[in-house]
Amino acid sequence: MNPRVVFVQNTCDVCDASSDDVLHALNEHGLSETTSVVRIAPTTLNGLFDSIRDIANALDCQDRGNNLIQSLQDRLGRVKHEIAQLKAPRPRILSLEGLAPLCTGGHWLPDLKYESGCIDALGDIGGCPAKILMWDEIVDADPDILVISPCSATPERTLNELHLLASNPNFWKLRCVQKGCVYIIDHGLFSRPGPRLVEGIEMMATL
Repeated sequence: MNPRVVFVQNTCDVCDASSDDVLHALNEHGLSETTSVVRIAPTTLNGLFDSIRDIANALDCQDRGNNLIQSLQDRLGRVKHEIAQLKAPRPRILSLEGLAPLCTGGHWLPDLKYESGCIDALGDIGGCPAKILMWDEIVDADPDILVISPCSATPERTLNELHLLASNPNFWKLRCVQKGCVYIIDHGLFSRPGPRLVEGIEMMATL
């Protein structure tokens, strides 16, 4: 295999190889001189659109990139229109991207929550880093909605690991738990910065 373009990322070293690992592999196989390396590492929703543009430019298919961006932005516009019709306060939402330890994903996730008609219960903004949470922070935030979407876990696996939350008395103190406003969602709609993020926004807005 002699790749012409290699895409690298450094948003998460757990989910994929880091930029340094890829560059080292290219050097080892004598490909560094003949391969264009394009770094794709969005940390916000707008950054996702920039990344689509960068990929399209690298592959010389700018029109397809622009069409995809326009299609995604049109879908976001429809969600925004529907939300405006509600004329209701934005619910405060907490999303957990890890259960042991408890953590929230940061990066583009606060943007997704806002675009879906919610606000981040912890006050996080787009581009912020992921962080480990303590139960007292979650209880103090007391979100209206809890989304459980651990990175790299299927909904089935998350269901099997739900005891990690349910075994803690603080979990049952949350209003969202008492009211049944808790959702387990496929992490691929939130934790991977690609076009599927818009599908995640649409799903969150519906919920």
